[in-house]
Amino acid sequence: MNRLAVQAFVALVACTCVAAAVNGEQAKLESLAADVEARIARAKEAPTFSQRDELLNEAARLLDRLIEQTAGGQSDAEQIAHMRFELRLGEVLGQALTEPYAGRLVYLHGSRHDRQVLAERTARPIELLVALEDQIARLLVRWRASPRRLIWSVPDLEELSQQVAYRLAWIRLYRAMGLVDGTDQHRRRKARLLREALVVGEKFAADENLTGVGHQAMLLAGRAARELAQLTDQEDRKLSFHLKASEHLAAAGAGHAPPAVRAEAKFEAARNLIEQDRYDAAGEAVEAFKLFYVRAFPHDAPAAHVKGALLVSYLYRRRAAAGPGGPAEAAEFDRLAQEALIRPAQDHRQIRDDYLRMIGPIYTDRDDLANLDSMILLAVAETADASDRAEAALRAILDRSDDTSRSLRTDALWRLGVVLGSAGKPRRAAQRFYELAAGWPDHPRSFDAALNAVREYAAVIDKLTDSGAPVSAELRERMIAALDLLLGRRDWATRDEAARWYYELGYQCHQMAEQPAPARAKCQWIGRAIAAFARVPPSLPAHTEAGYWSLRLRFERLGQFGVAAAEAPQQLLADTNCYSAEALTAAAQEGDPDRAAQLRRWGCSADFLAAVITCQMLNQERAALEMLQALPAKWPGSPALRTAAQFRIRKLLGLRRTAQAIEEIRVARATWGAASDDLLKLLVVQIRDRLADSSGAARADLEQFRRAYLSFAGDLFAPVAAKPIEARYLLTQMLADANYHAARTDEAAGRGEIARSRYQEALKLFAQCKTYDDARNSAGSGPGRTSRAAVDPANILGLGRACAALGRFDAAIGYYGQLTEGIDRPARPRFFWRVELEYCASLLAGCGGDREAMRAVVVRIKQLADLDSDMGGLSSEFEAIRAKAGRGSTR
Repeated sequence: MNRLAVQAFVALVACTCVAAAVNGEQAKLESLAADVEARIARAKEAPTFSQRDELLNEAARLLDRLIEQTAGGQSDAEQIAHMRFELRLGEVLGQALTEPYAGRLVYLHGSRHDRQVLAERTARPIELLVALEDQIARLLVRWRASPRRLIWSVPDLEELSQQVAYRLAWIRLYRAMGLVDGTDQHRRRKARLLREALVVGEKFAADENLTGVGHQAMLLAGRAARELAQLTDQEDRKLSFHLKASEHLAAAGAGHAPPAVRAEAKFEAARNLIEQDRYDAAGEAVEAFKLFYVRAFPHDAPAAHVKGALLVSYLYRRRAAAGPGGPAEAAEFDRLAQEALIRPAQDHRQIRDDYLRMIGPIYTDRDDLANLDSMILLAVAETADASDRAEAALRAILDRSDDTSRSLRTDALWRLGVVLGSAGKPRRAAQRFYELAAGWPDHPRSFDAALNAVREYAAVIDKLTDSGAPVSAELRERMIAALDLLLGRRDWATRDEAARWYYELGYQCHQMAEQPAPARAKCQWIGRAIAAFARVPPSLPAHTEAGYWSLRLRFERLGQFGVAAAEAPQQLLADTNCYSAEALTAAAQEGDPDRAAQLRRWGCSADFLAAVITCQMLNQERAALEMLQALPAKWPGSPALRTAAQFRIRKLLGLRRTAQAIEEIRVARATWGAASDDLLKLLVVQIRDRLADSSGAARADLEQFRRAYLSFAGDLFAPVAAKPIEARYLLTQMLADANYHAARTDEAAGRGEIARSRYQEALKLFAQCKTYDDARNSAGSGPGRTSRAAVDPANILGLGRACAALGRFDAAIGYYGQLTEGIDRPARPRFFWRVELEYCASLLAGCGGDREAMRAVVVRIKQLADLDSDMGGLSSEFEAIRAKAGRGSTR
């Protein structure tokens, strides 16, 4: 058996050495050691590098525990067992965890990342094994002085010493490979590591007693010598190291060496000749390597092709870099290097994807993408660290029209979609996925591409929706096109991951129906939404909601388009009642409380819709009222009872039919009380917005809005009135604004004292908000905010208005002046002109007959008119102020 091969360190072997001293701990040590070896064995079969590394790291952590638990042993056997665990840890950390990265560098397709990993992962094991080597050396001096130990313990310790030296030599080689040739200090450190590895390799290669490692040691020495040759600039030393490498590699590749070692040695020998610039001899060596590999491993012929291609490509790259024939010859050698490298991908389609990921790092640093073959560009994109580089490589492929580029177009589109999606560019990613799925519907990745296009467009829309930004019709149409592509093929639409998107298709078509468009287009969108909702599978939770929306849209289509909808109200009513009955039965049978609540919620909504159909389409108002009255008995105790009313009110709010919404919310609050507060908040916000832009509104509507505003804002404020300002800030601001608007109605009706009282209340509440706002602005935080760069303009405007209404024009002018300085006119033009109008009115009112002050008002209005002659649609009101100020300034 090979005494210096990778030690299995089976648990029983390791633990029997310490059995006499551990007194009951033996079983635990055996279990730990067995776990170590089990993880190492599983790591060899792991399907991915990450899983492999995790298993090896787990083994290393268990070895740390074994080392800790066996430290301090008194007997020779205990100490040797402890040191063997330390050696095993060094092997796991320095070799098992690093060999794949070193292997990529050896076989000429490594990356900067591989070197970085080698440099990082070899530091600790070298430190560990150097300390272990010193410890063993000290023990050997002591133990050789004892006749008993000389017989029983020294041989085991000497063997362990050899094992440590051999493993340490390999790890030093790996560390040297990981160090980048840069500063002189790095070069000296790398040379020292390589010389140490070379010395040990030559020592073990020459020792005939160490059977089984001679050829591996020769390979070690050959690699170290070849690396040293590349490190020195002195031609005589370079030649000496190359010759030494040739000698050791030839011995390692001798006929009685293991086939795997011979293959590695022959690869290294060819590489050594390339690095000597002996290109003809290197070419012959490459062919010899390929011939041997095919014979030694007949079931792995593609590997011979791949490794041979790596060597040939390396040969041509070396010749291109040497460039004795000038740029033209260098370019030709570069072309030949690429041609050699891509041939395995063309000849062995089954390994192409893995192979491209393998060779990508070779061209990682090439910036001249135009000079790279499209297959190389695809490989670069597969392994590029930066998404912009990958995107540039893939776009270069898509911009080409040669046969190779056209054959790679689907791969480039797929990869570009992945790259753009990972880079946070979902809309562009979706376009590329869609292009692949639409252009090549039978491609193996077409379904996934269509699904990804849908997902990426959905991500864009969700982000816009969450931020409150509008979703354009163009974006929705792209989303619908992607959904149509995904769901348009029968073999795709039946898959679970596709069928779940029918609801989204219905929703997007419904949203398109809400866009301004001719009636025929709206009707078509509604029809498409109905059809999509009807196909939501019953297995999905959204099925119940989709069924309701299908009914609701049928109702809207019938109401808006009548005969064009080709549906009778009686049929729609029958289907709605059927849906409600099915929901009621299903809710009673459903064991999942959440699912049952959902069924009740949508069943109740269907009953409300049935009532609306009965009332509005069949003109049976009394029957409709009876249906609504029966809802609480039909759905007792269900929180969904208010769904019908809320749906109606929300629809009114969506249509900005504020007056109707006000009346219906009163009914809703009388029925459900505080349960309608969320809906009430939406209504109050809409009333506030309507009052902020009240131009053209009827006086009766304004009075209704103002009364409702104050009443509802007061209702919302009452439960939080006693809380600190930070907990009621927004509601306080809202109530202040409501008081101001109500006061205007009182003032217009001649109720001066009431108006003045409300203006004062508004002033007080706005002042509270501003005081708190100033404090949190200084602190940089507040409810719902992490930082603020400016004060809340709503408070400044409210204070200005209240002061002006109370005749405190100096204070009002100050507030308005502060506010106008911070308004972004292009971003908020309507707000800008409204504030400026109120500011000018306050300036005029506060003039007190001062001609200069009045002339200043005239000048300001003229300057504002120069910005926009229409003055935000308020030019006539500005002109009235200017005229009055002008008359006063000339008296």
